[in-house]
Order: sequence, then structure tokens, then C-alpha cells
Amino acid sequence: ALCPGWIAVVEDVEGAFLQGEFTDGEVIYMEVPEGWEEYYDEDTVLLLNVPIYGTKQGAACFYKKLVETVQGKMYQRSQADPCLYYRWKNGRLQFRAELS
Repeated sequence: ALCPGWIAVVEDVEGAFLQGEFTDGEVIYMEVPEGWEEYYDEDTVLLLNVPIYGTKQGAACFYKKLVETVQGKMYQRSQADPCLYYRWKNGRLQFRAELS
């Protein structure tokens, strides 16, 4: 719930998991997805260029990129809640929450 006079803005990032980057030297392969077998030889594996949704690396890489971006915009992590970031801008307190 919001306090009176507060404004809430909700953002959704399409392809959010594609925004992350693998750490240096990290190499991830995957099997050909269902429905795509006709386009590849039977023993083909695919090298991922970016992290994708559904992989442990995808979630970790996305989270790292999210934190770097939020902190790069001068938000500070709340000591009370690690999913809450805040900053002062133009005399106003702004909050940003990481929601799953």
C-alpha cells in the first residue's frame, strides 16, 4: 500500500534475462530445444552467447546486471531490506524494489 501522495511506477523488462552477461571464461552449452531438432544434426549442442531464462546462470547474471545498473543510478541498498534501494533526487526520496 502507498502512503497518501506517493506515486507508484511499475516497470517490466522484456527479455530481462538476456541483459545479463556471462563471467569471463564461462562457457555454457545446451541441447537443441524441442521443436528445433529438424534444423540441426542429431548430435548437435548449442553454445549460448547470453544467459537465458531457466538456467541458474541466467538468474545470477541478470541479478548481477540489475544491481550494477541500480547502483550506477546512485541508488543505495537499504540495510532494512536488501531488495529495497533508495536515493534522494531533486529533494525527493525515491525507492526502487527488486520484485520476483
